Amino acid sequence: MVVRLEGEINGESVVLYRNKDSPGSPEIWDAVIPATLNGKYVIGLTAYDEAGNIGYYATYIITVDLASMRVTLEPLDIYATLNN
Repeated sequence: MVVRLEGEINGESVVLYRNKDSPGSPEIWDAVIPATLNGKYVIGLTAYDEAGNIGYYATYIITVDLASMRVTLEPLDIYATLNN
């Protein structure tokens, strides 16, 4: 079970806190995020379990369009190659 979520949003550190008032599933996590002028957020999150193990890492682009009252969430594919 995920007990801690932390990461970066547009290069700034952020910690998400479990919303204790959210009943049942799905769980709701809250965070204060930095403002952006263009409505685009690049977010990388790391999930930790009770033992402190990293259970998951994901990177997404979140776009908030207030004019059309629309939010989109797209995975950001990042690949790396290790050369010895």
